Amino acid sequence: MKTIPTLLLLLSGALTITSANAGDCALKNNGSIIEAYSEQASGQMNCEYVSGVESVVTSIQKFSEESVPVNLFVQHQFDNASFDGGTIIEVPEQLIFTNDYGQQYPTDVVANLTTVAHEYGHALLEKKFEQTLLKQFPKQAGFIPANQELSKLKIQAIKNPTEENSKLRQEKNSEILANADYIRFARITTGYSELYADVVAVYEYGEKDAIFKALYYDQMNDFQFKMVQTRDFGTEFDARYSKFMTEEHGYFALTRTYIGKNLWPSNNAQKKVMLKKIGDAIVEEVKALLISGKDLPENAQANKQLIERLKKK
Repeated sequence: MKTIPTLLLLLSGALTITSANAGDCALKNNGSIIEAYSEQASGQMNCEYVSGVESVVTSIQKFSEESVPVNLFVQHQFDNASFDGGTIIEVPEQLIFTNDYGQQYPTDVVANLTTVAHEYGHALLEKKFEQTLLKQFPKQAGFIPANQELSKLKIQAIKNPTEENSKLRQEKNSEILANADYIRFARITTGYSELYADVVAVYEYGEKDAIFKALYYDQMNDFQFKMVQTRDFGTEFDARYSKFMTEEHGYFALTRTYIGKNLWPSNNAQKKVMLKKIGDAIVEEVKALLISGKDLPENAQANKQLIERLKKK
């Protein structure tokens, strides 16, 4: 969730899970959370927070195309949240941002849960990619089942922390990193995934600036402020923002503005229709790139093409 290159997170297995304990929080049977794990040494987990996460994911499933269950890994405090590309969402109970002078700014629960909505959005689009692209492009979209297998190995290594299980996990991670087709697929899709995940979050909370507010903290420098502002669906962007639109999170800033103006829902039924429209347009753009063998266009062209697809739907 923090504004750093998501591709780096994807290709390093997201946040590095080294140890965790199965939590004892009650979860709904066959619900949105498969299992919850605490990354604290004590194994303790804030069950009220876990329940809040479960509620957010369940709420999103009311307007998402699929109800994708995920595993939850919870830290106490951290400056980031992530989806590992497989089945694991890793979130802190409290996000903490640090300014240039080392001062720390803890966020509130609403900001934390907004990041949860965003990370779950990644999981939803990954499932859509799997369903629409894997059969036609197994070499490239094979990145998805490979990451799902890596998630299984991560959990297996936690439940049974043997040298063999640790080795299997490391080998799978190395296999993914060494596969040029997987790397290309991640490079092409990451910016689209950041856009889609932001759409899920702002739709869930009904505020065009929900992501901006979740990432904002006092005494941000101007660079950080503008970078985070590219995540806002209510801002009109001009040339001052150009250099902030080359990073994956801000790559589709212009499309966010279009969505904020033209695809802003007022109820779950509209959310469902509009989210599908956005997801379908993204899939078509990615499919065209995979067929042509081309890389993702420069951000201005990529936004123009995606917006044109959205206008036609």
